[in-house]
Amino acid sequence: MLGFLGYLGLVAMTLAPGPVLGNRPVLWLVLQLLAAGTALTTAATALGWWRARASATGRTHARLGLPGLASAVFVPWALFWGLMTP
Repeated sequence: MLGFLGYLGLVAMTLAPGPVLGNRPVLWLVLQLLAAGTALTTAATALGWWRARASATGRTHARLGLPGLASAVFVPWALFWGLMTP
């Protein structure tokens, strides 16, 4: 999210998106790669939570709860802003 805000600040200050590669600004492509990595980490967190539920330890659920919640908020936000579009 900080990268996204930085990108918007850069565009607002310079009124230019910076260098462009394939009809998209390079910084935006970097943000898209970071969003894809976050989505993969979300899937890994969900898988870890799913596997940990069988052991029935409360600490594991609490440890995976905050990243899961953050991911649940991040993915729709990234979809809304077009970070997950090809």
